[in-house]
Amino acid sequence: MRVTWVDIGHDRERSLSGHTYLFVGSDGGIERPSGDEQDTEGSRADVLILVQVNHEGGVTAVSIPRDLVVTGLGRPARITLSLLEGPQTLVESVCSTLGVSVDRYVEIDAAGFAAAVNALGGVSLHIAAPIRDPAASLSLDSAGEQLLAGEDALALVRSRHAEVYDGQTWISIEDQGATDRARHGTEVLDAIRRQLSDASSLTLLSAVWSASDALTVAGGVHPEELRELAESSLAPEVLAVSPLGAGLAKALDDEGRRQLHNLGFDTGCTVT
Repeated sequence: MRVTWVDIGHDRERSLSGHTYLFVGSDGGIERPSGDEQDTEGSRADVLILVQVNHEGGVTAVSIPRDLVVTGLGRPARITLSLLEGPQTLVESVCSTLGVSVDRYVEIDAAGFAAAVNALGGVSLHIAAPIRDPAASLSLDSAGEQLLAGEDALALVRSRHAEVYDGQTWISIEDQGATDRARHGTEVLDAIRRQLSDASSLTLLSAVWSASDALTVAGGVHPEELRELAESSLAPEVLAVSPLGAGLAKALDDEGRRQLHNLGFDTGCTVT
């Protein structure tokens, strides 16, 4: 196995509420256009999903919008950029802004994500309407249940300048791009979960091997834990946030705080 193991600050004991995983899909492993504002060293977090497993085995999950502004690290910044400074900084950003302590961390880069999905034979997803986004290499020309290859699933979760077809014309949905990105991330994750739960041992081995050099892991994650999560009824919600000014930035609001509480997340974490 070629998995990269990292430290996320210090050994976190399992909290009273159970284990908390942070699953991250990064934009590493793909070529960015020269001169693109995204052409920076390091990887940014495209998809972030917190998963809580309590002592009774109950599972809840929430998708964090990548444009959420994080605090407590010396300067405000969108959470997607926290990963540029490494997994520990990203985990500390979750702690300082959401109050959630992460003790399990799993990151997969874009190339590994596509390879793993292809090794699983693709993922089945319901597409509400034809959707396209040339900037993300996304082009799904029909609606309904579809089997997406890894490259199409990746394009869907990375899209933020999409257009949908209403039967007569293409309509931009760019103003809701960040929200759609978070929603697509949860939908694709759930589709992968279903695919994993039905996969044979040989298929699982192939998927893990395909993605192993694209995985970054912390907190002593065991493969059996991931299998148990795949077999659970995981239905991630999208964290409620509010616009912060006229740009992309979003802020955690009271609804989002209540949402975390209702999902069973312990929000008492502080960065020391």
